[in-house]
Amino acid sequence: MSKRPLSPLPPVTAVTDYKCLDFEAWKAQQATLASDDNADSGCVYHPSTEDLPDHIWYSLDDQLLNQKLVQMCNDLGRPVFNCNVDDPEITDLVRALGRAKKTPRAKTVNIAVVGNQGVGKSSTINALLNRDLVDASASSSACTAFATIIEHKAGAADDTDRSDLKVTFLDLYEIRDFVEEQIKRYADVYIADEDDNDAEMEHVTEDESVDEDADEPVFDADVSDSDFSDASESPVANKKKHKKVSKTLQAGADTAEQFFRIIFNAHRDQAKEAELQEWLNRPDLEDGSFLEHCVKVASQHLAQIQAEEQGNVEYKDVKDTQLQDVRDHATNMWALVKAVTILTGSVLLRNGIRFMDLPGYGDLNQTRSAVVNEYRRKANFEMIVAKSDRYLTKTDEDRFLHRAIRHHEAKNVFLVLNKADSCLETPQSQVVRMLRTEVEEPFTTISRYLPSARASKGEDKDDVQRYRRYLIKEAQMAAGRRECDRICHKMQKKGVQVFSVSSARYLDWLDPDIEDHPLDVEGTGIPALRRSLLMLPAEANYENLRYHVRETVADVEDKVSRLLMKFNNDVDVANMHRHLLNYLPTLGTNLRSLALTAPHDLITEAWTDATKSEIAKGMEKLLKSYPEGDIAYHTFWLLLRNNGFATHGKCKSKNLNNELLQTYKDTIKKWRYRTMPKGKNVSIQLNAPVKATLREIGLRLQEASSDPELKRLVGDALKKLTRRIEQVKANLQEQLNAAVMENYRYFTTEDDIKCPIARELKNAYARINVIRMDERPKHRRGIYKQQRAELINTVTDENDGKPPLVDAISAQVKTRQCELWQAVEEEFIASVLDHFDEFAQALAELLENETYMLEAHRVIREQLAHQLVGFSKDLQTVRDQLAELDSRRAVKRARIVEIKKEVIEWR
Repeated sequence: MSKRPLSPLPPVTAVTDYKCLDFEAWKAQQATLASDDNADSGCVYHPSTEDLPDHIWYSLDDQLLNQKLVQMCNDLGRPVFNCNVDDPEITDLVRALGRAKKTPRAKTVNIAVVGNQGVGKSSTINALLNRDLVDASASSSACTAFATIIEHKAGAADDTDRSDLKVTFLDLYEIRDFVEEQIKRYADVYIADEDDNDAEMEHVTEDESVDEDADEPVFDADVSDSDFSDASESPVANKKKHKKVSKTLQAGADTAEQFFRIIFNAHRDQAKEAELQEWLNRPDLEDGSFLEHCVKVASQHLAQIQAEEQGNVEYKDVKDTQLQDVRDHATNMWALVKAVTILTGSVLLRNGIRFMDLPGYGDLNQTRSAVVNEYRRKANFEMIVAKSDRYLTKTDEDRFLHRAIRHHEAKNVFLVLNKADSCLETPQSQVVRMLRTEVEEPFTTISRYLPSARASKGEDKDDVQRYRRYLIKEAQMAAGRRECDRICHKMQKKGVQVFSVSSARYLDWLDPDIEDHPLDVEGTGIPALRRSLLMLPAEANYENLRYHVRETVADVEDKVSRLLMKFNNDVDVANMHRHLLNYLPTLGTNLRSLALTAPHDLITEAWTDATKSEIAKGMEKLLKSYPEGDIAYHTFWLLLRNNGFATHGKCKSKNLNNELLQTYKDTIKKWRYRTMPKGKNVSIQLNAPVKATLREIGLRLQEASSDPELKRLVGDALKKLTRRIEQVKANLQEQLNAAVMENYRYFTTEDDIKCPIARELKNAYARINVIRMDERPKHRRGIYKQQRAELINTVTDENDGKPPLVDAISAQVKTRQCELWQAVEEEFIASVLDHFDEFAQALAELLENETYMLEAHRVIREQLAHQLVGFSKDLQTVRDQLAELDSRRAVKRARIVEIKKEVIEWR
């Protein structure tokens, strides 16, 4: 991408509608294009020619600036880099020069890329990065069985064709969760109940079809072509099912067996295969023995892999042509893999964008869904990819969008409508029928021109046919744009940014062997999406760079100045320095004590005893409202078996945990309103001893009888200390408020098994599920009422010796909020103490030390004084350049405000 200066805001112009060309205008256009094609034959698109966004960060040449800072620091530090004088001050100057040479890395902006399988999540990322880095599916089967993280590799060029890869494995706790899940998925199909003919315990009742979801794709993020590459060798195809099940359930069971085969390494070892099949044929598969054995085997398998790969699985400098083979190696171990990280070059990655390509939604495996959500919540932004031609008719994407807006706010959510070119697949006959009924432009114009697109006297038949195809294509594209406009209008109310793209058509532009391009590069939507993503880290990157120049680099100048000028026998400053060194440990102790006590004193539990009684009644009423009957019990059984989720069947969207949450969600919202202002009290309490310390230092300086120049220098250092502490203080309040919001979202979200209620009731669900299950089905009459009564008791009165759910959640809200605030406070305290240490060191550096009178030290000072002149001059030049950019930005912002006012007045 090319650098360009900031341009003034363009004048407001009227937007003109696109005009469809008549036959004569089209022929003239084709003649022009033909001459251009002859001149530019064989050209491919070069993404490096794209202009960067109109932001101050991209008007800088950060690489040139970094080179300038390195040169400045190297020139200044030449006298001290290899000197023989043993002086802590010189040693610290060398460290400061090292910090100043390194401009801050781009701020990392995590973007979670989510959506259903087969919509083109991975191909969209490939298009944005201009390379095939991640697997893209050719069908609706999932290619993403684990998270793929794509981030910048230090020093990599934007157009590199090499990458580093690192495989991150699940830990044993996560493996245990996955194994437990897969055992359930397998048992759902292949393990017989005591009486499979009993209607009460059937997985599919007589009036349910085994193809209950035949119209839906098989959504299981663990299923891909590579997963079943050796399915013919597996006994899975010959298994005898003990129940009538849906296709989705069958796919989950088959995936579970493939999971176990990877855990056991059965595809490489026939003895292991036989051992696995012996386990899978046992009727008591869910008694815990198989679970423990799988965890043991997985642990041994992981140890073997890590031993073979010297402790980890990493690949350096992998060429793009070999990338697929390396990824396949990780895919073959998907049951043990949590994520694959790809480090490479790209203009997006270099500026801080970090993609998280996540497994598709719709997975039966709840643990996999929890892992996906874990990454989603860590993200700063969320990109939902959907098919452009089906979005308005799909409810899944709306649900994903609602979750994304709730976690990240609408302004931080992108809806990317991929496969925008699918409108070109509409049959011509259907397009012609559509044109007969349309009364809007450009359809009416196209309809008027279409009859003329027939063989006329004197006209070339091929030209006429090509013109007809042009009109049909224009109608197809107009219909596609209209569909996108409808979605944009719907999303506008929510504040979500919408992009219509065609990843496949964009990637075609990078292939020199493809000549026919139905869309131009901008028409694919990828460049526009890329520019929008580049804007995300721009402001933070510029602010970090400005801070680096004004503070970190300026510190070097101050250190050299103090090294050149010393003050001798100044008792007052020496006493101030000594007092500060003695007092700072006490200040740290006092601040840490406040960090522990203040949150506990200010934060209350989520609800009072009176409110608790109302919530408990609401939970009891909810559970008692469940109707009785065979199908109702089957759903209730699924909820108990699957941590509160009905994973399949007619009620597969039912989420008991979320229903229980609704009984107290408003109460937690009120708790949030009460708690948010208390963050200011925490900030005041923490800042009180800091302000007192600054005040005391100021008084000591005011009363000192030191040299006026020394007092001025100490005063400058004190101003710098105060300024930096004020910056930390401002961040403290912001982070305390953010922690309250994070805690609120955590306790008002129940969409996977790692959420609060699901965690709290996990053991209770398992315990209640086995009540009277040892009896034969015909003797289980009343089991529904008994299990439901025990669940009511668990959430309102007692949870097997532990507090009931209604008490546990209330206490956890306070405990977690205290922990979050304490983490923020510890970060604040560490920063404050670091700044006080810097000030104390500055005081020491102003006073003469033992090495100052050495001849070698004098020589170094003379050389530094000479180099400092050039360093200060160059530093001022850099500061002036940044000041000029700031001034131009201020003018631009003022112009934007003025235009907004004009628009409002015009309205």
